[in-house]
Amino acid sequence: MARKVRKLTALMVRLPEPLRRELARLAAAASRSMNSEIIRRLEDSIERDSPLSPDAERLLAQVEEGMKRRDKLEGELLRALLRAAPEEAKESLRQAAPGRRAKEGDKSS
Repeated sequence: MARKVRKLTALMVRLPEPLRRELARLAAAASRSMNSEIIRRLEDSIERDSPLSPDAERLLAQVEEGMKRRDKLEGELLRALLRAAPEEAKESLRQAAPGRRAKEGDKSS
C-alpha cells in the first residue's frame, strides 16, 4: 500500500515521563514509531471530538463556498447596476436600508 505524502512540521513537546513511556510502549506494540503513534492518536482524538461528521464538514464547506460566490455575484450585480443606472440604483439601495436612512437622518439633525 502506498504511503500518504504529507507535509510535516516539527514541533517540540514536553511530556511527563510516564506518558512518554506509555506512548513508546504503545508504539512498539503497534510496530509504529512514536511520532506515528502520536499523530495517529491526535488525529483519532480530533475526529472523535469533532461535532460534525466528515460528510457534514464537506457539506458545510460547500455551503460556505456557495455563500462566497453569492456575495461576489451580488457585488458584481451592484457595480453593474450602478454603472447602468446610478440614480435608480442609489434610490433602490436607500429604500432597501430603512434603518440606515433613519441613522443618516439622525446625523443631519
